[in-house]
Amino acid sequence: VQSEHDALIALTFGPSDSAWAWYDSLTLRSVGPGGDQRPSTSTVLGRRFTLLFGPDGRISTLATPTFSTEVAAITDLTRQFDDFMIRLPTDGALQIGREWSDTIERADAGRPSDTYDSHRSVRYRIEGDTTVNGALVLRIVVQQDIRIDASSVVEAQQMTIKTHLEGSERGIVLFDASQGVLVHRTREGELRGTMTIMGGPTPIELPQEFLYTSTIDLVSRRGA
Repeated sequence: VQSEHDALIALTFGPSDSAWAWYDSLTLRSVGPGGDQRPSTSTVLGRRFTLLFGPDGRISTLATPTFSTEVAAITDLTRQFDDFMIRLPTDGALQIGREWSDTIERADAGRPSDTYDSHRSVRYRIEGDTTVNGALVLRIVVQQDIRIDASSVVEAQQMTIKTHLEGSERGIVLFDASQGVLVHRTREGELRGTMTIMGGPTPIELPQEFLYTSTIDLVSRRGA
């Protein structure tokens, strides 16, 4: 099964570290045994996520748009900002050679019928600097150890799919520390585990491998 997610996201800040985000464009695609699926996303465009930013870059998603069952079958967009920005240290300046770590845990699902439990141990290291469009930015290496346990109900087929995945991810971040702006982030991950299908006479357990790449690029700073 292959899936694609391509989006242009707008982000604007309000008072007291509040923020709003929405999709200006969004294309989703899944290719697998069920065929080539490209659900319509037109009803999602322009509808706001309500976010809260912590002093370390931690994002709390307070409210999300409602997504169609066709979209939810491909991806859980309520998690768009779970690991979007990076977590920054709160006890000093960012400088080359500095290292820090963080733990990210989530235990909530996008639908009441589903479950989702994730644990990420994240390590950061500033390995150098470079320039992007004339601005000096830090180059930060991000490594994660990841564990995910989830379940999803497939109502049309009267079955539940349970997933267990463990693995690692490595990525690079370019961060403008003077402006507090994420300029670029890329990552590559590999997770392995099992998928258990429940609902028939006996559970069916299958090995599962999940490979992914992701790139986030700052397009413009409106009003800057």
